[in-house]
Amino acid sequence: MIQVNTYTPLGQLKQKKISEGNTILQTIDYTYNIRGWLTSINNPSQVSINGDLFAMNLHYNTEADGLNNQPMFSGNISAAEWQTVQTTGHTTPVTTGRKAYVYRYDQLSRLTNASFSDYTSGAWQASNRFNEKISAYDLNGNIKRLERKGSFSNWTTGTIDNLFYYYKGNQLVGVDDQVMSDNGYDFYDNGSYYNVDYPEFTYDANGNITRDANKGIIGISYDQNNLPTAIEFLNDNKLVYLYDVNGNKLRQDVIQSRILQKRTDFIGNFVMIDNEPAWLNFDEGRILLEDNSVAFTENHLHDHLGNTRVVYARIINALVVKQVNSFYPFGMNIKGLTTRSKIADMRHPANEYLYNGKMFQDELGLDWLDYGARYYDPALARFHTIDPQAERYSSMSPYNYVANNPMLFIDPNGEEVWIYYTDNDGNKQQMQYTSGKEYKGGNEFVGASVKYLNQMASTENGGKVLGSLIESENTFNMTNTFAKDKNGNDVKGALAFAGSDEGGGQIHAGELLNENIAEGAKLESTAHEFFHGYQHENGQGGASIFNEVEAMVFSVSVETQYSFDNMSMGGGSSTPLGKDNTSASQTYQNSFQKLTYNTTFPKDAFVSAVKNFKQGAAKNTSGGYNSYPLRRSNQTKSMLSRFYPLIK
Repeated sequence: MIQVNTYTPLGQLKQKKISEGNTILQTIDYTYNIRGWLTSINNPSQVSINGDLFAMNLHYNTEADGLNNQPMFSGNISAAEWQTVQTTGHTTPVTTGRKAYVYRYDQLSRLTNASFSDYTSGAWQASNRFNEKISAYDLNGNIKRLERKGSFSNWTTGTIDNLFYYYKGNQLVGVDDQVMSDNGYDFYDNGSYYNVDYPEFTYDANGNITRDANKGIIGISYDQNNLPTAIEFLNDNKLVYLYDVNGNKLRQDVIQSRILQKRTDFIGNFVMIDNEPAWLNFDEGRILLEDNSVAFTENHLHDHLGNTRVVYARIINALVVKQVNSFYPFGMNIKGLTTRSKIADMRHPANEYLYNGKMFQDELGLDWLDYGARYYDPALARFHTIDPQAERYSSMSPYNYVANNPMLFIDPNGEEVWIYYTDNDGNKQQMQYTSGKEYKGGNEFVGASVKYLNQMASTENGGKVLGSLIESENTFNMTNTFAKDKNGNDVKGALAFAGSDEGGGQIHAGELLNENIAEGAKLESTAHEFFHGYQHENGQGGASIFNEVEAMVFSVSVETQYSFDNMSMGGGSSTPLGKDNTSASQTYQNSFQKLTYNTTFPKDAFVSAVKNFKQGAAKNTSGGYNSYPLRRSNQTKSMLSRFYPLIK
């Protein structure tokens, strides 16, 4: 398979061509609004088996003709329209034709309603066939009531779930469904109903679910990472898991009536079933294997959330659509819009990487999605174990999914310093940074971020600051954005740190892609803003001349040290230290030089630099810092003094 990507001048993916040999299988086009938000993947009105197999439009602050969506300026998605082709060999259910959801949110940006429409007879019709409505949340964001419409066994539609949730604190202890039938994919009471004396769900001391009476789960065991090692069902049925020490899944066994029925081994991207090679995962799909050789390559088309919408392959010189998926907002497959091919060779297991691209565990009726750190139940729209980072999000339930805004976010799996970017499918993604990380991907912003973070980390003091933030319980995010001034305009020319009241913060790092800024200045700016993050982390955050002088001295010393260590030109500050020949400028420059090159912290020079900054620093030529206080009450002792000598 060959993939060729074309980018806009801003580094956004504009087009992707996927080919096998000389045959182009799919051409995928992406468009964005002025804010850089993805607005379309192909054109939903032009989907066909001989052209685009999937297309989607996303609406934020624009009104879609005929959908009556309410424009939103908060970044929330107000409507989404899409179309997929029909799966090869399937006529029922009908998955082709334009579909749409219109979304409503509460004041906390939590999804409250997704109203479904079909495009028929040249106009949008609010059919409400696959609505998903959350009537109420509690104060922690736990869902109290969920109503879902969908398909019955005869493909007619109606209410398939009408769920009432019962809690003890944040822990779910019971769910009752006023719809008694099992319709496939949806929630099913299975004859179990909530009783205050006999909870349907029980938990261990770590907050992990150990029993689910609705699914017939009678016991779950966990390892040291709070990952399930055994899920026991009635009738001696069991799922058994094996992980490495880091929590990566290595094996899954399906046992029925005490007899092993299926064994799946995971060796990196390589998967074996019952000791036979099955498939090899890659970014765009899977390579299906048979008799130790390649059978065919299966390609996946994704939406903005990484959901697998269409699975296709070129088999015996013919394009075969093997799978089509559509999803309710919280991730459950829409039965009436989901099909698998009957023509494709059934010796090859169907794709199970579905919502968010996560593996769907449907064995023994479990129906959970494996997110790596936790398992997610899309029918209930919640996790069954506690978020490993729950202490960072004390305002919300540790079991909820993406702050109840599943159209805009996907669940992160990790912590510490993150780089946020748009991937080759136009999806909003994030990547965890660790010191010395090697990045071989094609995203320009990620490459630049990793480059300057590595340069900073390679110096002794830069490494100490980054190491401290990486080990922190708080999250520091680098984003391809700019800070805003009081008029809402982008502030350009340097990076900018914005601290969070709950800890951690965001580094607006869009200027790392500015070719007119020198390499040394980009490193200096990166170190400068991460030092502001270090100040914030240690309780001395806030805009002041005190903090600005500290960050300037630190960042100049990091850039100088890196230049010395690598015998490169450009050591020292990228801008003049003093702005003119006045006494204040000379005093400021002399103090700054002393702070930079002394072997011990010169307190007198620091005090002098702070006092003379507004009048003497070139950094304040425009007067932008004149409104800053010299020092805030929480800034009692210089953080800079911990790192002397700054240059070695």
